[in-house]
Amino acid sequence: MKRQCLSPLHNLDKISSLHDSIRLHILSFLPMEDAIRTTILSKSWRNVCSSLPILEFSEWAYEQKKCKKKDMDAFKDIIDHTLMLHDESNIISFRLILSRAPISTPHINSWVSFALQHNVQHLTLYSVYRPIEQLPRSLFVCSSLRVLDLSNVPLKLPNSIQFPLLKSLMLSWVEFLADNLVSKLLSCCCCPVLESLVIVRCYQYHANTHTISFSNLKYLKLFKNEVVSRLKIILSIPNLQKFIYSGQEPPSLTYQTLASISDAKFVLTSLPTNSNETGSDYFNNCASKILKGLRNVEKLTLGEFYIENLTRDRDLSTCLATSCYTLKTLELYMYATKNQVQAVTLLLRSYPNLETLNVFFSEEDCTSLNMLNMEEYWQLKVVSMRDPLKHLKTVEIDLFKGSKNELLLLRSLLMSASMLEKMNVKLSRYSRGNVENRTKLSEKLLTFTKVSPHTTICIVR
Repeated sequence: MKRQCLSPLHNLDKISSLHDSIRLHILSFLPMEDAIRTTILSKSWRNVCSSLPILEFSEWAYEQKKCKKKDMDAFKDIIDHTLMLHDESNIISFRLILSRAPISTPHINSWVSFALQHNVQHLTLYSVYRPIEQLPRSLFVCSSLRVLDLSNVPLKLPNSIQFPLLKSLMLSWVEFLADNLVSKLLSCCCCPVLESLVIVRCYQYHANTHTISFSNLKYLKLFKNEVVSRLKIILSIPNLQKFIYSGQEPPSLTYQTLASISDAKFVLTSLPTNSNETGSDYFNNCASKILKGLRNVEKLTLGEFYIENLTRDRDLSTCLATSCYTLKTLELYMYATKNQVQAVTLLLRSYPNLETLNVFFSEEDCTSLNMLNMEEYWQLKVVSMRDPLKHLKTVEIDLFKGSKNELLLLRSLLMSASMLEKMNVKLSRYSRGNVENRTKLSEKLLTFTKVSPHTTICIVR
């Protein structure tokens, strides 16, 4: 019987016989320049590449791949060539990340305008070193955009702004130039269905106050630029659910906004000032009153210097007297000073239904913190263990050094958590390396009174 010899052409290029939609899906996993190279295979591949719905051009990734600065003109040519090939089909996502290439603003705007003309839904513009000087006016009246992500762009807003379908807006290192229009952009009248807003390190060189006001916004991340900015932001968002904040001072929020939040994280980047001015409608720079306003929060994180802000409030025991019954998870970053431990003791009294507590002790020097005796102002004698944390089940302690104040906090937790099941104590680097100190610490913890018979204390090296 003769062996049949198959020609190599008989089994050639099965991928090319696939439906265009399948080949288009395959190309979506390739880097942009590799996807474009498939156009030389055949006319059918050229047709597939002409309708790519996701266009991503990263100068940084191109530099890493080519490792030659002289190839940067080729990067621009790749974008021009890709857009020239594109047909009339819609673009779902257009992502442009620029680094050092000397590409003119008109050239960049021609690419952005092309994406807008093809009903782009997700638009990302990053410029790492060279700011994009100006964006086309047509961007600010785009009716197809769902997601807009801008970085390192001086934002000169036109009078006409309308994003009817925009769900997510991300602004990072953006300079606000038009005073009277920023509040307009950050409001329902321009973005009526916006649900997610991220503002990171945006700035303004002269003092001004802007109000963020949205009825549908669910998620807000606000990291203030404390180096060059004199920008003040007031938050009026009645249906906000998750809020992440970082800044020198506590943010300004309306009562209604605070009451709507279920998940919050506050990080304060510097020691508190002595200013405690408050208005009738807003909690201005008052850490304790913000906590009082969070009546429906379920998960709360208080980052660096927030607890220190609480220690500066002489009326802390009064502000925290009202209980919040919704909080289940609390995460604290603190220094092991007497005042901060006492402030945390007062704070825990406000959350009777707390189930999980995570405490991270700082290893930094704390000599600049509040060392005044606040006990006479806080009336700590009325803080009694007769108000136990009846639902607390898990406690995680990190960077534990075994100081007097740290032990004081652990002792009070063990005496007040009647349902506590597990307390994990992770030692600091110094304590982990000192065997004798670690042994003494273990013996000390075992002597503490535990109101819960089911509590297991685990010391983690």
